[in-house]
Amino acid sequence: MGGRFGYKRRVPEITLTKLDVAERQLRQAIRLLFGGGDEVSVHTLTCAASGVLRGLGTQKGIESPLRAAVTIHVYPEKQAEAFRLMSAAQNYFKHADRDADESLTFSPEATVYLLLEACLVHSHLTGYYLTESYVFFVWFWLKHPHVLKDGPLKAFFTSPQAKSFNPDYLDVVLDLIDWLRRTKGDRIPMTGTPIGE
Repeated sequence: MGGRFGYKRRVPEITLTKLDVAERQLRQAIRLLFGGGDEVSVHTLTCAASGVLRGLGTQKGIESPLRAAVTIHVYPEKQAEAFRLMSAAQNYFKHADRDADESLTFSPEATVYLLLEACLVHSHLTGYYLTESYVFFVWFWLKHPHVLKDGPLKAFFTSPQAKSFNPDYLDVVLDLIDWLRRTKGDRIPMTGTPIGE
């Protein structure tokens, strides 16, 4: 084993911004999701990235779509309960001070929607897509075109060409991320119709 912590590569120090941290977490959450990684780890990374991105977004007037939906559609006296339920898995995975002997029924599908929200907040905050988030958007809309409003984005993702791609071939999705990183770099500018909207 090489390196101080068993890694082959040793980096003495890294200077990071909050955005750098969130982007690293978001990239790894997406790669783990498509690589068949551990569901709890994907959820934990997603929630960590989402928390930082929501905080940065709030400072710039960018509201979390999921939290905005709760605020708009849930009775005020029920909102605290809705937010508690939304963060139940995150808190369970992170703390053991009040629930050390309890168990949790966890739905990994919820992580996909939290990832969608994190990617949306990130792209609105930065004006670009991470290569991983760009591919995640394409995969998500191919897998869930029914949630899109009628318009050009839905027309594209329900077209015969789009339907010819099977979003369940996750190894192809990882290959696409790697190919795009090699050919386009690690950031894709938001031009034209945003793919995340």
